[in-house]
Amino acid sequence: MPPVPFVLVGLDAIGRAVGAGQGAVKRWIREDGFPARRCSDGTYRADPEAVRRWFWGGREAASHGAAPVGGTAGTAPNGVARARGDGPERGH
Repeated sequence: MPPVPFVLVGLDAIGRAVGAGQGAVKRWIREDGFPARRCSDGTYRADPEAVRRWFWGGREAASHGAAPVGGTAGTAPNGVARARGDGPERGH
């Protein structure tokens, strides 16, 4: 198993980590508090652990400088029920 990267760099890498396309990742950042940000060089970066917590419904992602997560229960981007139903709805 390859080591977990220190930071996910670029929308492609972030999208691969969660099984989603660039458009979905940008929408989640904009609308759902996804823990990634566009840096001054125009590249999106995300902490893999914060992404994992956000993806499974944890609220700890906000402690990494990301927008807070909130909303209604939903599903993960791959349609699998989220582990905890306290995050925003993301159905496909």
